[in-house]
Amino acid sequence: METTKPRWAHEPRDLLRELDLTQNPRLARLAGYVRSHLDQRLPLSTAAAVVGLERTYFSKYFRDVMDRSFSEWNGALRMEVAKSMLWRRHVTILTVALTVGYRDLTTFERAFKRHIGLSPRGYRKHCIVLQREQAQAPAR
Repeated sequence: METTKPRWAHEPRDLLRELDLTQNPRLARLAGYVRSHLDQRLPLSTAAAVVGLERTYFSKYFRDVMDRSFSEWNGALRMEVAKSMLWRRHVTILTVALTVGYRDLTTFERAFKRHIGLSPRGYRKHCIVLQREQAQAPAR
């Protein structure tokens, strides 16, 4: 019998690749900008300026192309990057928070728990257990 994995148990997705796959030059430009400014907050007005559209129009444009709001996508992207970083034990949770654009640990921890359903520490513990299980699994 197959069980459904909790939302935090999946491998991180590349949300930037989703922008690239649209083959939309404006969104490809945005993906490039986001890649090089991941550690900074990205307000809607900045994203709109990057693609050369007015803020309100960009918001509708993004939703039409991506089937979600820009702020939903941006928040999900930051959490996916954070999840990926938390797999690496040598990276502190504070470093993860700062890398994905949060200014303090408390705000990051609250946002992570809201999006993922676990605290960053809890998620990291889960990753450690999975890594140990994978290391102990017999090779096929």
